[in-house]
Amino acid sequence: MKCSICHNGVCKKGLTTQTFEKKGVITVFKNVPAMICNNCGMKYFDTETSVELLKRAREARKAGSELEVINLKAA
Repeated sequence: MKCSICHNGVCKKGLTTQTFEKKGVITVFKNVPAMICNNCGMKYFDTETSVELLKRAREARKAGSELEVINLKAA
């Protein structure tokens, strides 16, 4: 897959770290599967992964966390 941002790189499967911040709550996800551009580093998540990240970030916020670190590979 060619990167739609830089138009020069090629995206390959890999693992990355993704951070969300909303209403003072920071959620860090480690070992997230993604397609990653080898030129600019842009990360693309499939629909299933995106839904899971948003769901877990919402759960962390509802639980009253200020900082949550989730290792998806361990889950």
